[in-house]
Amino acid sequence: MKDLASLYLRRNGDATLVAQALALAVTEQAMKPTPEQQAMRDRV
Repeated sequence: MKDLASLYLRRNGDATLVAQALALAVTEQAMKPTPEQQAMRDRV
């Protein structure tokens, strides 16, 4: 899957920036704790 993505990005230079921005946004969203997780942490 990773090889397929890198091959795709190599063929589409402009898409690289889009993919990086998208990956960054997804990563930031994934690292952000949900209200439930935050509540659990606050209790501890």
